[in-house]
Amino acid sequence: MLGEILWPQFGAAIDMLADAIGACPEGAWQAPGHPAFWHVAYHTVFYLDLYLSDGLDGFEVPTPFAAELRSLDAQAEAPYGREDVLRYLQASRAKCRAVIQGMTEQWARQSSGFDWLPMNRAELLLYNMRHVQHHAGQLAMRIRQLTGEAPPRWVGRARP
Repeated sequence: MLGEILWPQFGAAIDMLADAIGACPEGAWQAPGHPAFWHVAYHTVFYLDLYLSDGLDGFEVPTPFAAELRSLDAQAEAPYGREDVLRYLQASRAKCRAVIQGMTEQWARQSSGFDWLPMNRAELLLYNMRHVQHHAGQLAMRIRQLTGEAPPRWVGRARP
């Protein structure tokens, strides 16, 4: 039952992030700034993926990405392309849906697996969703500031 409630909202947050990434003006993706648009997008997808995992042990970020760039304070000269980040986001979206659909009460009560997040896995899912939505909103605001146009529209429930 909880998964039936959680997925439509978590999926909507992910869809809003995808919309913001897709709506980024071409010149703004790599434009200087701290943090750069691409870097916020990658950071968000990285942590979405990581926090859907059992912990740091055994977690591997997919190619061509580097775990060292997960921090928004990290400096990088060669940004990741929009399509690469969107592919990573879609893989993480599928992972999120599978985690939520497969969760059990026993799983939900287990430790998050991250010593800096002293909570159970159920709370970690909510924390993760809030992180995604925070950065989706941040990127939408940047789009408004850069273009003067309305950012991508609100997504009320996950898309199929």
